[in-house]
Amino acid sequence: MWYGGTTAHIQSDPAHTIQGVITGIGFLCAGVIMKDGMSVRGLTTAASIWAVAATGVLLGVGFYAAALLLAVLCVASMSLMHPLESRLPGRMTLDLSLTFQPREAPDLNLVIELARSRGYRVLNDTLTITYADHQAVWRVSLVAPDKARALSPAALAAEMAATEGVSRFSIVPVRS
Repeated sequence: MWYGGTTAHIQSDPAHTIQGVITGIGFLCAGVIMKDGMSVRGLTTAASIWAVAATGVLLGVGFYAAALLLAVLCVASMSLMHPLESRLPGRMTLDLSLTFQPREAPDLNLVIELARSRGYRVLNDTLTITYADHQAVWRVSLVAPDKARALSPAALAAEMAATEGVSRFSIVPVRS
């Protein structure tokens, strides 16, 4: 009756059903992954969705032991790897926007050297310069190759507040 009441022998193929599930899950996972600048988010969520789908397929075809093993491995890896990941060395990326007082703007090489002395390096080709209300606005991305050796964003903000010639600034951490 599912096939329109025909009496002809129609055989369904479970491989096509699984293929449809995999295609749909792949589409959902691609929608979960977001890229914002240099930051990519959602990879762990997408991997979790894939693992749940694979567990469901294994249960659907009757491989209960394999489904249980996969579920246990996923829970263990996500529980145990998070503390390990937090101990690994990481990079910190900041978007720095500087608004200079009218008719003042420093030399780019000076900005690069100041960033280097504070544990950051200026990312190539990230400098954008705009000019509004007789003030130059520079926006640049900084990366700290080693978070432990770089000046904290709060300390960097304190230095920016005391810098002569800078009328406004913003420091935005970029999630990496």
